[in-house]
Amino acid sequence: MPYYERQHFSRGLLIGLFFVALAASGIALVATVRVGELWLSAVIISVAMLPSLLGFLLRLETRVEDGVLSVRLTPFRPRRIALSDVVRAEVRTYHPIREYGGWGIRWGRGGMAYNARGNQGVQLELKDGRRVLIGSQEPERLLAAVRAGG
Repeated sequence: MPYYERQHFSRGLLIGLFFVALAASGIALVATVRVGELWLSAVIISVAMLPSLLGFLLRLETRVEDGVLSVRLTPFRPRRIALSDVVRAEVRTYHPIREYGGWGIRWGRGGMAYNARGNQGVQLELKDGRRVLIGSQEPERLLAAVRAGG
């Protein structure tokens, strides 16, 4: 049973982040104009805006097919997990900020997480004891595909 899901980061979160970066950039501009270092303002504005602008380009793609679960946060390389290495899988609700420090490719006390939005996912436990959480808007379908072996 092949499975594919594409998720984008929450537009509301990205817009909020953009406006925070815009405010910080305005403060930086005023501060650097006062000291006559406009080049520094350009650097600060670029650094402040970069995360929110990148967020609009990033997407999380999850595939399950031919005995492999592949999860990719573009533009990064995909991670492939052989379904034969999964000893346990379950749907669960999680707290992205509290457990993993946010969204994206994250590490926390509970292992690694790949998530783009929401608080639902499939928790995998691998043969070597590592835990991987895959965020999903369709966690039941993802779990069914993992259990069916793709």
